[in-house]
Amino acid sequence: ECALVLPYCPGGDLRARVRSHGPLAIETLAPLLEDACEALVAMHDGDLIHLDVNPQNVLIDGDGRGVLIDLGIAKDIRQALPIRHLGGSPGYMSPEQSGSIPFSISTRSDVFSLGVSVYELISGRKAFRCRGRDDYLVTLARDTPPPLAEVAQIAQPISDVVERAMSYWPPMRHPDVPSFRSAFRAALAAVRSETPKMELSADGEQRK
Repeated sequence: ECALVLPYCPGGDLRARVRSHGPLAIETLAPLLEDACEALVAMHDGDLIHLDVNPQNVLIDGDGRGVLIDLGIAKDIRQALPIRHLGGSPGYMSPEQSGSIPFSISTRSDVFSLGVSVYELISGRKAFRCRGRDDYLVTLARDTPPPLAEVAQIAQPISDVVERAMSYWPPMRHPDVPSFRSAFRAALAAVRSETPKMELSADGEQRK
């Protein structure tokens, strides 16, 4: 017999956290994002792509760490996968994963979903509002989400990093999760250096 064992995560998932408490402050999000990136890097190093990164699939364990779950549709990147719809969550899957553009899935596919998730966690609103897969395909091709700095009053360097991750065309995104993580760290460090001894909230307010 086989069994799947997961750590006890009393903090629930990040989507529920935002719905009940509002957008995450940057200082709250940053360590959780580090945890999610660490999990994705481990998967990618093992030639696996998650393909279902979204706020509901990141849980908070008893130590306050983020736990990435649900590898149900993960794919081996070494396999020759057809360019078609590969499953995933409407509102989060990349254009190439949805079959909208003639690109194969890659680590950039998870970068896109990660960027869309961060956008939602910071702003409290979904980047792509849709009713199912077909509606998402239309929305994805037609609409560009408002810049994060406009909907969350977040610092521009952080907004720029997230928006690059959400680029429609894969070559325009960060090439992999380590690159995204490094860019986010650098942006956060730059913002911290400009606002010493202040807490940067998701709504743009600064509190001592």
